[in-house]
Amino acid sequence: MRYFALTLFLMIFLFGSAMGYDEHKSKYSKIKDDCVTYDYHSYGSYEVDVEDGTVIITLNDRDADVVEITEDYELFINGDRIKTNDEQKKLLGKFHAKTLVLVEQSKVIGLEGAKIGAKGAGLGLKALGGVFRLLDDEYDTKDLERDLEREAAKLEADAEELELQAEEIEDMADELEEIADDLARSIPELDDLDW
Repeated sequence: MRYFALTLFLMIFLFGSAMGYDEHKSKYSKIKDDCVTYDYHSYGSYEVDVEDGTVIITLNDRDADVVEITEDYELFINGDRIKTNDEQKKLLGKFHAKTLVLVEQSKVIGLEGAKIGAKGAGLGLKALGGVFRLLDDEYDTKDLERDLEREAAKLEADAEELELQAEEIEDMADELEEIADDLARSIPELDDLDW
């Protein structure tokens, strides 16, 4: 019974450590295919989608206004083409390019996070399997602890690396937000959306 309690404690500890990276609240609430949903409590939320090279931003809390930026850096708001000058097109180009990179990197982070979660679940199963190995006279709780700590350390290193990548994405998102602010100041139609 003592061994079972120790193993159960280890499993709870390890699952908590493995899943700890999820506790870091991100701006991203959903990552699916080429679509990322961002939540900003003061601004509401919006969804960023990429279809055939066009960046589509749906402002969910604002009567579903839709902003589109094409590969040619043309701007459409709710289906209407907005005339832009060269400086505005340059900003639209920066926004478009950074958005494509951000969406792609967000997908990568999401997949890596899922892999780490699966490894954490596997570690829990390994801990449970270790209980049965304790029946062997040549394997004791110190061996189990050593093996699980080694695996947990690898998992924690993966989670820390993923967190660093997530922080880089947040920095990119902050840069993108600055470009969006510049666009809103430069293009009255975007400013009217309180974008």
